[in-house]
Amino acid sequence: MSIQLFRYLVGCSKRTVYRSFKILLIASTISLSIQQTANSQDEKLGVSYNAELGKNQIWSLDITTGSGDQKTLLQTFAFRSGSWAPTNSFVNEVTGELWLWDADNTYTVYDVANDTLTQGVGEHSAIASMQHTFFKPLAGGTAALISGGADLDGDGDADEVHIGTNSFITREFGGKQEIYATNAAGNAIDLNVANGSDLLVNGASVMGSIRGLTALSTAFSSVPNDSEESRYQCGVGFGAYDGKTAIASGCAMRLPNFAIRGQRFNVSVNAAASFLPSGSDYLGSMPSTAVRAGMSVKFGSSTPNNTAFRSSTGNRSATYLRELSVARRELADLQNQVTELETLKTEFAEMKLMMASLTSMQTVAMR
Repeated sequence: MSIQLFRYLVGCSKRTVYRSFKILLIASTISLSIQQTANSQDEKLGVSYNAELGKNQIWSLDITTGSGDQKTLLQTFAFRSGSWAPTNSFVNEVTGELWLWDADNTYTVYDVANDTLTQGVGEHSAIASMQHTFFKPLAGGTAALISGGADLDGDGDADEVHIGTNSFITREFGGKQEIYATNAAGNAIDLNVANGSDLLVNGASVMGSIRGLTALSTAFSSVPNDSEESRYQCGVGFGAYDGKTAIASGCAMRLPNFAIRGQRFNVSVNAAASFLPSGSDYLGSMPSTAVRAGMSVKFGSSTPNNTAFRSSTGNRSATYLRELSVARRELADLQNQVTELETLKTEFAEMKLMMASLTSMQTVAMR
């Protein structure tokens, strides 16, 4: 048999051998997973007869190296007929059950997971008329579950590996291993990671990464990218998305009249960092901190900023009103001073007339 297999492999192309090996590898992996799931950590089950009790017993046996004679009693029972046939008994690895053939043409079934024993399975059935019974194999064998698919490159070999009739498909294409799924009609259908499972890439949760990156980006958007009204401008921001939070801080600096090849531009540079305080446990090996840096250059004719223009106009109007109010007060003070001067002028004129009158009277008196 080995020689025939060797001759067959030699006669096949390398690609055929590779595809066959891939199918066998997937099949053995699934079989091993089922076997490991069905077997307990103790690895072996044993059935013995206790002469003192007159009953059979099912044991869990630890046969690991250095464990010694370690065994645990699971069940004590008596076969209905008083005897059994070990050669007709078997383990159903699919259901995780031990099927023991009773001499009365029935089975005593031990459920490993539930530690329960059921007797008389198959009683009054066609089992009694059979020499031996088997579990019905899967129609088509493992080829119905795992098989080669379409020949995509026309070299006569299957380039796809199908799992199931409505297939989950994997293939090597362009130096990469692709996965996709089809329905019974061969049309592509979506792959849905459901039932609470998460999709990981190199240990990183895809949805967790999306939530974290969205929170980082949201925090980035809240810190300044440009400094317009001052030389420097800094800020701190916060972002949240679907339960994930991030904190960001950054600064921007304006460089007026920045020379580039002899021409001057208004340049603004900025840098910022964003951090996930909750850590990156769901990101696998991905970091929980992101940084950014950028530069913007303004050129061409400037366009008035309506908001800034209104703000500037409003500020100038307020200044004018204050100056006008001061000028009015000063004008009122000047008018008061002019009035006082007019009064003093009048009084001075009166005093001058009085002095003239006194002089005239003195002159008359002296004569």
